[in-house]
Amino acid sequence: MPEIRRKYQRKWQIKQDYLEGYMKGLSQTFRKQVLTNSYELALQVP
Repeated sequence: MPEIRRKYQRKWQIKQDYLEGYMKGLSQTFRKQVLTNSYELALQVP
């Protein structure tokens, strides 16, 4: 029984790590997009 639980826990840990990395990547991409967008907007304003 503990064996199954350990396996499940490891799977959960991998899922957590994956989600964390995914969110980090998302926020980084989002930040980059916002930066480039605001930069372009700043260039467009006379």
